[in-house]
Amino acid sequence: YITNKQEFMKLNFYVDKNVLIPQPDTEIFRIKENIMKYSAEVLSDEKLLHLFSIEEDHFNDFKAKDISGKNFSKIVSAFANASGGDIYVGIREERETKETHWEGFNCIEDANSFIQVIESLPTIESYYDLEFLQHPVLETYVLKVCIFKTQSIVKTTDGRVFVRRGA
Repeated sequence: YITNKQEFMKLNFYVDKNVLIPQPDTEIFRIKENIMKYSAEVLSDEKLLHLFSIEEDHFNDFKAKDISGKNFSKIVSAFANASGGDIYVGIREERETKETHWEGFNCIEDANSFIQVIESLPTIESYYDLEFLQHPVLETYVLKVCIFKTQSIVKTTDGRVFVRRGA
């Protein structure tokens, strides 16, 4: 039995014999429980066209679903430390042509790692909203992350601070 200090979710707790020690499975269950509360909006043709008419700028960013957690945390930090904005994970933008391509997740649970990254940033608290957008034909999902401006500094997973300026 572990006593004295115990780390859980990057926080240190004092633990004595009267405390139940959280197990990693508990954390996975909590994340799955959070994922299950998100529903997906099936996009109408009109909303799909609107989504693809959005240009990347100071308030909007498209990211392919293969972006690393480290790079994703930089973007979240940059948005939160600026004016906020929307990040669409699962849409790839070609660098040269600026053409966007839907590369959605096969199921909502496939976006778990991105939600884990956001939830691991201690000062982001409730300054974000998550929404899943479902393609009407492909039936795959894009994760829309709406980041709000915070009063505190949001650091990346490796402790660095970014601010979004232009795009």
